[in-house]
Amino acid sequence: MHTKRLRVFFLDVCLILTACAGISQGTPVPTAVVPSTTPSPLPTDTALPSPTPTPVCHAVSGSTTQVKFHSETMEEEFTFSVYLPPCYNAALAGGYPVIYLFHGNAPEMNDTYWTATLGINQAADQAIDAGGPAFIMVFPYEVNDWDPPLGTKFGDAVMDDLIPYVQSHYNVCTSRQCREIGGFSRGAGWAMHLGLTHLDMFSAIGAHSLGWFQGDLYRVQNLLAVHSAADFPRIYMDRGDQDYLHASIDLYEQNLKDTGIAHVFKISPGKHDKTYWQSQVGNYVVWYELGFAGLN
Repeated sequence: MHTKRLRVFFLDVCLILTACAGISQGTPVPTAVVPSTTPSPLPTDTALPSPTPTPVCHAVSGSTTQVKFHSETMEEEFTFSVYLPPCYNAALAGGYPVIYLFHGNAPEMNDTYWTATLGINQAADQAIDAGGPAFIMVFPYEVNDWDPPLGTKFGDAVMDDLIPYVQSHYNVCTSRQCREIGGFSRGAGWAMHLGLTHLDMFSAIGAHSLGWFQGDLYRVQNLLAVHSAADFPRIYMDRGDQDYLHASIDLYEQNLKDTGIAHVFKISPGKHDKTYWQSQVGNYVVWYELGFAGLN
């Protein structure tokens, strides 16, 4: 009995001594694996492209360019000049309103007369810079401006060729409210003739020192047979107090008055010449621009 216990005792001692010897001789002892607390690297963020800033336009002057195209109606070249406002935007929503302005009949008069001689481009720049709506101006060149007006194809070319050309090449609003027409002397005759012949096309007519065409004096009465006075565009008439056409201009204006057609009529110091039109061009721009309020 004692012998058996001694054997067990010695066996336990040997096992303990063997284990200790193993440790002293460098036998590896298993260790617990501790999970790393170092976070895994995050994927590098992809840099987003910086937005391209919208260019800011600081122009205070518009641009005027002469354009030529083939007129199917006249079967020849048609020339006009076009004024684009400062900071013209070809992508402007809704497009720009446009004014068609005609010159008179004199050797020095052409599509550049309104800008180069009368300075309407500078007047437009100033009006737009003052906070008014931006607009485009188109100046047709009537080459044969001494021919009987209604015996030419010029008016038809304006309606059938020029206006569609402008609308397809420039960012213009095409509604009636966005389109006006005007002119001085013979050009005022064209403006009144085309404006009243096409009531659905123009919202305003400017007739400066009007030289009206044969047959147009009573056009208003004929139109009133099928239209009301409310269908007519805004009308502005003016002349110098020494205009040699004063009698015929006043007759036409009296006819508008008698038929109840609303209009503005102003008489200012001056003759039927460039000095008078230069003195009034700023007033013209203000009146034309008034019709575009709220459009852009």
